Amino acid sequence: VTARKREETLINAPLSVQALTSVQLEAAGIVDLNSLQTVAGFTFPKAAGTAAAGRTFGSLIFRGLAGDGALPQDASGSLFIDGIYVSGGLSSVNFSDLERVEVLKGPQNAYFGRSTFGGLVNLITRNPSDTFQARGNAEFTDRGTNNFDLSVEGPLFGDKVRGRLLLLSNR
Repeated sequence: VTARKREETLINAPLSVQALTSVQLEAAGIVDLNSLQTVAGFTFPKAAGTAAAGRTFGSLIFRGLAGDGALPQDASGSLFIDGIYVSGGLSSVNFSDLERVEVLKGPQNAYFGRSTFGGLVNLITRNPSDTFQARGNAEFTDRGTNNFDLSVEGPLFGDKVRGRLLLLSNR
């Protein structure tokens, strides 16, 4: 895990960390924060409303510690992607290109800043492979929802540069 901003084993991290690999996420059907909350011990009440704040200001609540305001900077739990803070649009984050998810419970202010008093979710993306690979997923529901993702990765210039292209469509 990289809970303390350096690589270490989960057993040696002196924190409450729950780490889920991409295989575990796929086996459990976890595709977003809403489905992650059922196994990771936090709540994700999406903000309601038709104004801009209704779509962008979802919040993460750890151990019942909810912020006293609706703005992201007032939250007690935060979302990070590869250690970079995500300030809004939490409900639109897709889990299709992840190596693992780390859920840290309890105060994380020393390493991640002031909006992590209750805890945080850190999404770790996969590095591109050095062999050519393609992967696709499709999901259809009886309510007319269609979700597609296609990933193509591999070497770009010899063995020095690798890349990945990910295409997503959620309707």
